[in-house]
Amino acid sequence: MQNVILKKELSMDELVIVSSEMERAKKSKALAYVLLIFLGTLGVHRFYLGHIGMGILNIVVFVFSLLLLGLPYMILWVIELILLSGAVDKINTRKEMELIHNVKMLRNRY
Repeated sequence: MQNVILKKELSMDELVIVSSEMERAKKSKALAYVLLIFLGTLGVHRFYLGHIGMGILNIVVFVFSLLLLGLPYMILWVIELILLSGAVDKINTRKEMELIHNVKMLRNRY
């Protein structure tokens, strides 16, 4: 919602810049889910989203869960499945806000 308000302050040229940069930088929910389903044990979906620490934690939990017949990892996997969509939205919103801010800073320079 805040991004919509910030976008209203931009000119058409600035909106085009933000839109094209956002297309290049945004993360895909579909790809994040594919990575979770097929490579979730290695935390690849977390590395894709830039959550390096969580990716490493996924690997540690998976290795630990091998000792306990996979139960801890299955619980984590279901939680990840539920929360992944919101995580991608949050990252994309944050990136868009950053791009809007950068465009405004450039405008103020000139």
